[in-house]
Amino acid sequence: MLILQGYKLTVILLVLTHNHSCLELRELIKEHNVSFPREQDLRGCAQAILRIQDVYRISTEKIASGKLSDKTVSPEMRTVHCLELGHINEHWNQYEEAYGWFTEAWRRLSPLDRSKGMKNKDVLQYLIWTEYKVRGLERKSFLLLPCNVEAIR
Repeated sequence: MLILQGYKLTVILLVLTHNHSCLELRELIKEHNVSFPREQDLRGCAQAILRIQDVYRISTEKIASGKLSDKTVSPEMRTVHCLELGHINEHWNQYEEAYGWFTEAWRRLSPLDRSKGMKNKDVLQYLIWTEYKVRGLERKSFLLLPCNVEAIR
């Protein structure tokens, strides 16, 4: 899962920026490895977010922005988080909800994401696929109109 890999990488980079040797790094990872969430833990959290969204009918945009209500504010999600939630919905064959998360990932795609190797086409391929699953070929896709060819590059 991308979130777990990013979490471990962040910890490793933090350790390396504090001038630790590779041996010290291995020892620190070995010592703290039990505190890293497992993929199963992260998937459970993602499923809980999606269930809360479904039960309380909270928009994808509100959850991703962290503004669940006037009293409840959470950190904003990044593109990769929205993609992960879209993938989980897609796995459950909930294409309408997946489309919402992939759309939010597209909106949040930033130069920082691009500098980390994420490309427009990486997000668009999921967005177009779920749009097809939701709407079929009945109407023309906004994403496939000629004016959006530049967005793909």
